[in-house]
Amino acid sequence: MTQLPKFTVALLHPRYWLTWSGIGLLWLIVQLPYPVIFRMGKGLGRIAQQFMKRRARIAYRNLELCFPQMSESERHDMVVRNFESVGMGLMETGMAWFWSDKRMARWTEVAGTGMEPVHTLQANQTGVLLIGVHFLTLEIGARMFGMQAPGIGVYRPNDNPVIDLIQTVRKIEPVQLTLFYPTKGYTTNEYFINKGESLRLDLDHFETHEIQKIFVVTSNHAAIEAIDFSSYGMKAVPLSENPDIFVVTAEQVNKGTALRAFCDHLELDLSQVVAFGDDYNDLEMLQEAGCGVAMANAVPEISAAADQRTLSNEEDGVAVWLKEHLADFQ
Repeated sequence: MTQLPKFTVALLHPRYWLTWSGIGLLWLIVQLPYPVIFRMGKGLGRIAQQFMKRRARIAYRNLELCFPQMSESERHDMVVRNFESVGMGLMETGMAWFWSDKRMARWTEVAGTGMEPVHTLQANQTGVLLIGVHFLTLEIGARMFGMQAPGIGVYRPNDNPVIDLIQTVRKIEPVQLTLFYPTKGYTTNEYFINKGESLRLDLDHFETHEIQKIFVVTSNHAAIEAIDFSSYGMKAVPLSENPDIFVVTAEQVNKGTALRAFCDHLELDLSQVVAFGDDYNDLEMLQEAGCGVAMANAVPEISAAADQRTLSNEEDGVAVWLKEHLADFQ
């Protein structure tokens, strides 16, 4: 699963204080009305032109070589506008990082063919590879596009870990979806959703009757709980050792029904069965078995449902219990 940058105490080292200060100042600036931000960005670009004289000379020379017919005043105006764009590029980066979706949408306009071609391809489960020009509008352009059609951006991590963190923090959450099939193995897909956004798993695109089990990996627990899995005849159960992993199966499928079917096949009485469990998905099995034994490391729900208890997995609890009680079942 994709590993997004995470905050660590190491990022508070003094060598990053200047970066944090700059980011804080940028956050304050982009809270201003957009017309003010626009004027400040252009002004910053003009100031930068005075200090970046070498870059300005290169720009003039490039225009002279590429457009020899262009007048001196036209080249001058174009260089000035370019540096103004550089200043706005910094402001727009802050806007892309810190503006809310509502404010971003107010200054966003989708023109031309709109997003319909992209949405059509996504609905058909067809991948879309978007290639853009690495220019000053890249950051805010990606934010605007992502609001219309969330996806995965591929980039080289920034050399400054603080900037690398700010680029993703508070914006997106990774969600990994793994589908298990009885005959075809499994497939894994990774999605990204905006922070606070409801998780939408459109299972209509899949042949759910062929799916044996689904693993969903996400820290967005509320979003998982909001999904109506029952409308698909399914249920979601978290794993105790990692609450970010949810096992999704058919509602009628559990270890209890499997145990009953197994005993019916072997013509065994369930009263002769001992079942050991420690996690949520063991509940029905312990209830069906003649004797349900909870491990010491079991979740509270399993301990409460069990008939007996034994040592933990790490302490070989199953072997210890069998050694003590096996004679009772002979």
